[in-house]
Amino acid sequence: RYEVAEEFCRKLNEQSRWTASITAQLSTLPSYTQLGMAALLPHADLSMDTKKHYYAVVDGKDASGTPARAAILAEVGGTAVEAEDLLNMKRDEYRNLVKSCNVLYVYHNTIDAIGDKEASESGTFEACSRAINELEAVVKRLSNANVTNMIVTADHGFLYQDHDVSDAEWLSERPSGDAIWKESRRFVIGSNLVGKSAFTTFSAAQVGLRDMAGEGVTIQVPNSIHRLRIKGPGVRYVHGGASLPEIVVPIVHISKGRSASEDVRKVSFRIQQTTDRITTGQITVDFLQTEPVGGKVSERTVLAGLWGVSADGKGVLISNEVPIAFNSTSKDSADRHVPATFLLAGDAGQFNNTTVELRVNEQIPGSSQMRQLDVKAEYLLKRGLFTDDGFDF
Repeated sequence: RYEVAEEFCRKLNEQSRWTASITAQLSTLPSYTQLGMAALLPHADLSMDTKKHYYAVVDGKDASGTPARAAILAEVGGTAVEAEDLLNMKRDEYRNLVKSCNVLYVYHNTIDAIGDKEASESGTFEACSRAINELEAVVKRLSNANVTNMIVTADHGFLYQDHDVSDAEWLSERPSGDAIWKESRRFVIGSNLVGKSAFTTFSAAQVGLRDMAGEGVTIQVPNSIHRLRIKGPGVRYVHGGASLPEIVVPIVHISKGRSASEDVRKVSFRIQQTTDRITTGQITVDFLQTEPVGGKVSERTVLAGLWGVSADGKGVLISNEVPIAFNSTSKDSADRHVPATFLLAGDAGQFNNTTVELRVNEQIPGSSQMRQLDVKAEYLLKRGLFTDDGFDF
């Protein structure tokens, strides 16, 4: 989940006026939806339902499902909505929704909805990609409702293996205790569970839960990425355990600015001119990308070539044009040098003993037209004997 959020964060930062940063927090143990969602609500006390031990209770109130969570949020002037419902709202509807509350929780479930089903778990990668696009649509819709600061996080992470689970990854050990209330592939909830070497065992207090009825609430998770053999769908996509992919969840802080300084711009570069003369049929020139690509700085590709000026003041291309890509993400300037070799054409002879220019052109976005950039260098073309062996382009 953290890796998905990092890509989402990077995608926003590549757009004008959007700024996103990412940190991490630990999810609940066990790392599953009912408990994780409850923990993200404002609360002083978190516990298991004494009758349905899989479900979480927040300050004595049921926290299962969006309506129940919306009711808990209402106590602090907030509410909750499903992402799909928000995206289907008309402009006035979602603006009024935002105005009606102090805090709005938007629940999005694309990844779990695919991964938690045996028939669709192989589509987890595609679901992650789709989730990034859908989350982008959600934050932009909220921005249209004049929300300028948003937080995106998750109730838990997950493990996904895009291949069959090997025999070595299954546990032969079975949990036991006074009672087993919930047994999943990656966790067990029960009463006074017996400690065993195949599991890591936690008391309710150790995972931040209050044992409301003094039932000896115990949590067990399989060591490493092992899975319990139980009936039910899905083995490649699992969660609930204590591995880092399951419990490290992202916190993405997002803001929408209004300053032009927050716009995306193309990476800058310059010509590293080491001579002011061309005395042979070719010259190699070093271009320096002056900063790394990333965030608001985007890559660019330009065309560079040598030009002479005719008697009537018109520019004449006298060499090949070389495409030069500035796309390095390295912070070390030594990695951002791009050499280009220019071969003189036969027409270059008429400009011998004159000053020629190395010009750089770039395509105008959305058109087939080119524009000349301010970056250029001048050279005195001085060849002792200009023959007809120039290159024709």
